[in-house]
Amino acid sequence: MNNCKYLKIKLNRCLECKKQNKLINVKDCANCPLKEYKMHYKALNTVQNPIKKYSKKRIKAEKERFSIIYQDLTKCAVCGSKQGHIDNNEVYEGAKRGVSMKYGFIIPLCYDCHKRFHNDREFALIYKRKFQKEYEKTHSRSEFINIIHRNYL
Repeated sequence: MNNCKYLKIKLNRCLECKKQNKLINVKDCANCPLKEYKMHYKALNTVQNPIKKYSKKRIKAEKERFSIIYQDLTKCAVCGSKQGHIDNNEVYEGAKRGVSMKYGFIIPLCYDCHKRFHNDREFALIYKRKFQKEYEKTHSRSEFINIIHRNYL
């Protein structure tokens, strides 16, 4: 199928040309003199319509981060460094990033330790286990598995 910006797929899988205001087939669209192509996604975002970086809800959640293990989020949890930029990293990343912020699975890391956390699986696994053990002091293992969908112990 082509990328004509006037082509619309109806619910009954028929094609409609919004420019001609009639139902058409693919061959008619391919030979149409009124055909205009959609802008590429990257071009659209950089020129006309920039993507909003973060929602207000996400900004608020990131400002209110806390850790169930580390009280001082201004020094690296691994090396103890206070120099440079300390990043509050979510222990369970990816799709579980929001859950990590909600339940306090946050670890403060300096640049080098942060890089190591994401590149060294065994190193990251140590902290994932540590946070699971801490969470299970006040909750059950099944509760942890319900929110993270995995057991690290």
